[in-house]
Amino acid sequence: MIDGVLYVTTPLNNIAALDAETGRELWRFDGHAETLGPLLSGSGWKLRGTAFWRDEGRLRVFLNNRSRLLSLDAQTGKALFQGRLGVARREGFSASPVAVDGKVFFTNDEGETFVLRAGPSFELLHVNDMGERTLASPALVDGRWYIRTERNLYAAGR
Repeated sequence: MIDGVLYVTTPLNNIAALDAETGRELWRFDGHAETLGPLLSGSGWKLRGTAFWRDEGRLRVFLNNRSRLLSLDAQTGKALFQGRLGVARREGFSASPVAVDGKVFFTNDEGETFVLRAGPSFELLHVNDMGERTLASPALVDGRWYIRTERNLYAAGR
């Protein structure tokens, strides 16, 4: 729940925003989410392979079963954009998305990191390939990235 709004998905693959106090439906986006039930408190969630977060009035939904990012207006449910991150793979992203310095990083299990500009449109900046399976979420500590692959631990940055 964020600011009195509870975001839920339905068995018919819809995303809905409900007034948390009254239960009244505020908006519905039809046909693009997985069945997940109510989202948990906080600014970001990862449930059953789908990640949700809000930024600057937008609800972001990463659909792991389709390798697709969906952005909705958090007030109206209107679709702002959709974009695919690489080849669609069922459950192909084990790592959580990471946002830093105006960018969002998505790393798939094959070791490819998709770098998108955080903003109102789908803008893919880079695709970096580690060349190794990568199931863990990257860690950022004191300006340095730590990335654990299947065989190695890498550090990059200051």
